[in-house]
Amino acid sequence: MNFKKAFFIVLIILIATNLFWLYESIDQSVTHDYTMQGYKYLKEDINLMRELMTDFSEHESKDRMVKIVKDKYSGHIVKEEEGILFIDRIGLKFEGNKLAKIAFMNEP
Repeated sequence: MNFKKAFFIVLIILIATNLFWLYESIDQSVTHDYTMQGYKYLKEDINLMRELMTDFSEHESKDRMVKIVKDKYSGHIVKEEEGILFIDRIGLKFEGNKLAKIAFMNEP
């Protein structure tokens, strides 16, 4: 009788630990995938920033920059909110007629 109890207790412990390790491996793979997606978006943002910096000079006016963005980056999401011109997740903030700051849209 003692052997049967011990056997079932060990069996339950083995099943529980295997379920725990299965959960941990799934959790780690989801975390890894999420991190890789974040790196992908960051790389896209860096490449877009590089392109934007080569297209704009510091003396360009706001109207000229908006025209360049709408012409060249028509495949990207271009919108203007609260005085900031967004190209995908990158925002160009103007003060007066000059570029004052480059901002990033908050990720949800």
